Amino acid sequence: MSDRQAAAPEWDRLRAAVLDADSLVRALASGRRKGGPAPAVQGREVRRVEVRVVDLKAGRHLQVTAYDATQAHTTNHALGDDARAVVDALLAEPFANWHVDTTDATHQLRVTKKGAPLLHTSARTEAVEVSRDHDRAKDRLLAEDDPVLVALGISDAQGRVKPTRQAKYRQVEEECGLACEVGDLLGVHDTHFSGHAPSGRIEDYHGIHLLFAATVGDGEPRVVEVDGTTDEVAWVDRADVESGRVPVLDVVTHALRLA
Repeated sequence: MSDRQAAAPEWDRLRAAVLDADSLVRALASGRRKGGPAPAVQGREVRRVEVRVVDLKAGRHLQVTAYDATQAHTTNHALGDDARAVVDALLAEPFANWHVDTTDATHQLRVTKKGAPLLHTSARTEAVEVSRDHDRAKDRLLAEDDPVLVALGISDAQGRVKPTRQAKYRQVEEECGLACEVGDLLGVHDTHFSGHAPSGRIEDYHGIHLLFAATVGDGEPRVVEVDGTTDEVAWVDRADVESGRVPVLDVVTHALRLA
């Protein structure tokens, strides 16, 4: 941690929760602070980092999984000095948010525009089962060998997600948290315009969208990846979209005409 962080008791409490190997369920760091650089792990810019405790043959370790724009990178660190050093390094990175779940509490820390940590801790009301498995099965809406992912080229013929398509695979579950059955290809939509990128630079953009029919199951949509690419999700009436009461991109109205 930096000297400024070390002087803040909020960071001390958060650090203690992450390093408590007996009670840690999961810690998640995400987002970048406004006007600041992107967080980096091992020289690689990352979007979020997950920390959990795992049981290996060599003993209990702290597992760190860092997600960049395309894939996940996992490292394991022995409890003690090694784990403390890696946690301190992560806390020193300019993440905007930390969410730490333990067996008895949830800690949520947000860094303000001025760099001040705001920590909220709430007691857990229900017991939680802690998984220490190193090779835990990932909770995916679609299995890696699902025919849909193979047909779309996300997974290979052996049913394994291609390394270069990991981001698209995660996108299926990160947009709204609902499973869907993908149907036939409806058509292709393209758009071409010039405008300002998030960096402020003027760019010429040409997008091509493949539009598929899909059936969504019951449930309420939710933002799965906090501080990701989705700010809000909700059900809206088709009539509100077609009338213009709910503004949408051209690709949405084009898809509705094809459906």
